[in-house]
Amino acid sequence: MITSKIRKLIENNPLSVATTDGKNPNLAFVAFAKVLDDSHIIFTDNYLGKTRENIRGNGKIYLGTYDKDWNGVKISGTAKYYESGKYFDLVKNQAENSGENPHGAIVVVVKKVVEIG
Repeated sequence: MITSKIRKLIENNPLSVATTDGKNPNLAFVAFAKVLDDSHIIFTDNYLGKTRENIRGNGKIYLGTYDKDWNGVKISGTAKYYESGKYFDLVKNQAENSGENPHGAIVVVVKKVVEIG
């Protein structure tokens, strides 16, 4: 599902991250995300309190991003939260998290991808 073009969009632009607790929507922003493979994305929870709660509650997640030329992508899927283990270690050791104290890693299983532009 995640092509090289989509990977470039995800890894080179901030992501909008939408979750819900079942009643109320929540929108957050993530500066750095990585594509693990053609159906998984990972990013760090440094400051995502409500997003963290919503993922733990139901796992529904929506991501969006676009570049300066208005090429974009909307992604829906499910997310899992990791406070330890290989995914947490991966984000904890990313250069982008130098000086941060990550709370956890969020891994998204991509269900649907819609390209824009």
